[in-house]
Amino acid sequence: MDDEIKVTVHNIDSDSDISISGPDNDIGTNTFMVGLPLLTHYLRASLDERLDREMMEIVIDQSLSEYQMNKKDQEIDIRSQLYKDISSEMKKCTICQTKFIADDLIAILECKHVSHANCLREWGKYKPECPICRKEIPIKK
Repeated sequence: MDDEIKVTVHNIDSDSDISISGPDNDIGTNTFMVGLPLLTHYLRASLDERLDREMMEIVIDQSLSEYQMNKKDQEIDIRSQLYKDISSEMKKCTICQTKFIADDLIAILECKHVSHANCLREWGKYKPECPICRKEIPIKK
């Protein structure tokens, strides 16, 4: 008999399809019955992935809200200079992780860690300490 059962599920997140068709393979097992646990597993995994992503977004939103509440009206006491004027082995900002270029305005902390001056000023509004070693950064009075 040429009856065919076909199930196609489209996952919009990964833009992929899973198809199950049958009715019989060489050993006489109904492919749909064999494929149903696979389909169930696939749907559960897709749902779990979506829930994980949604939970992560909630945690990030809560964390950002908490940081905004902890933002202080303070300015750290740092001196800045052009990257090209220093001799440092540090090649990227410890905060934003982008590579320095010659005209970048940078700050070197007492602990010798280097960051973009603007990155460090913003960081200092939340935590007046080195982002690498946690050494305290003085606050302007």
